[in-house]
Amino acid sequence: MVDKCFIGVDVSKGWVDIAVHGVTAVQRIDNTAEAIGGWARAVDAESVGLIAFEPTGGYERTLRRCLVEAGLPFARVHPNEIAAFRGRRGGKAKTDRLDAILLAAFAAVELSGRAASAP
Repeated sequence: MVDKCFIGVDVSKGWVDIAVHGVTAVQRIDNTAEAIGGWARAVDAESVGLIAFEPTGGYERTLRRCLVEAGLPFARVHPNEIAAFRGRRGGKAKTDRLDAILLAAFAAVELSGRAASAP
């Protein structure tokens, strides 16, 4: 059995930060269909447990569309869930990079049993 990876994506207007649970490096790419679509197509769908992201006033629409097109499992997570998770972990700092890491951890710890969103 292959372990599934859990990915957190922090979405901003101009870019997205992508973190894999258990990996310290965070990747930043443009928030465009070309960049996100290329990244999504390069991801091995069989190795992904779940990709988690928060709604950001519509800036997440390109990400969602690209994930659906690539057949990748994802969950749109309510910001209150992430805030509560951050509090339980004792974290206070909030940057795009740290949010991506936190979303990946949340996906691995809290969402691993939750069904992925349907297209």
